[in-house]
Amino acid sequence: AEDIMEAETFFYRFEFENAEICIHKANHKLNNDMKSGLKICLIFLKIKMAIFRGDYLYAVKELEKVRQDIIDKNLYTYIHTIDLCEAYVYCLLNQPQMIPDWISQGDFDNTTLLFQKQKV
Repeated sequence: AEDIMEAETFFYRFEFENAEICIHKANHKLNNDMKSGLKICLIFLKIKMAIFRGDYLYAVKELEKVRQDIIDKNLYTYIHTIDLCEAYVYCLLNQPQMIPDWISQGDFDNTTLLFQKQKV
């Protein structure tokens, strides 16, 4: 987690080379362990960096790959997390039709997301 947070810090400071170094360190430590959820954080950061570099195809393909990984490994706890990642990416790519319906409709009550929800 520390390497991913450090990579995020470098990313938001536009220090991409340092961010890439931290990403590689974190990737090496995590290997293919999707169970912790940290791998999704790492992949999402890689996707954000790809979008910043203009590599939209990589970003979309990586989203598809991580979704398939989640399904293949029966890690359905993370399915709504990847939905949020997709919503973020498709907002940046100006493709609102690709945003999952439950997000665009604001239906957060029936998700597996772990955050506090406030009723208005």
